[in-house]
Amino acid sequence: MIGSVRQQEATTRPGPYAAALADVARDLGVTLDRLDGLAAQPAALADPERAAQLAPLQYRLHAAAEAVLSLAPPAEAEELHSDLGDALVAAREATSAVVQALEHGAPVGSLVYEWRGALFRVRVARADLAREAEGRRGLPPFAWTRIHGVALLLVALVAVATGAHESAWIVLTAGVAGALAGITLLLRP
Repeated sequence: MIGSVRQQEATTRPGPYAAALADVARDLGVTLDRLDGLAAQPAALADPERAAQLAPLQYRLHAAAEAVLSLAPPAEAEELHSDLGDALVAAREATSAVVQALEHGAPVGSLVYEWRGALFRVRVARADLAREAEGRRGLPPFAWTRIHGVALLLVALVAVATGAHESAWIVLTAGVAGALAGITLLLRP
């Protein structure tokens, strides 16, 4: 009990959570690739050897769902984390429906579309969660707009000074307009 509480506390911070999620994602990627390969050729599932590959892969989806649901995500990732868990459960159930249809000799044609959609949903949920985790870990985007604003303001101030000193009203006017543009860029959110 104490170990599970410590594990749950440890996974609420972004670092350990991201590492645990990366472990699940690595194993899940192989499973999804194999399932996608089988789903891409539903007629080949008539071969008992290929059909026998589904049950272990279904269990891997189950294990991945259990692993994801055992993690405590950071507050900002709760919804995406829940989506991934739901997608894994749906993929497991869709794979189970295909396995059962094959065991009973029923056609799997209509089930394949649902199955492929469920597998795709897992990939999308996994990508969304990874993108969100990367956004939390990454540095804030570099503010090129601010740099351009400062540069424009400096050039404009030089133009204003030069235009005033030389009595060149066109240069002075252009400098004032440039200064206003630079300030606008700096004040932009």
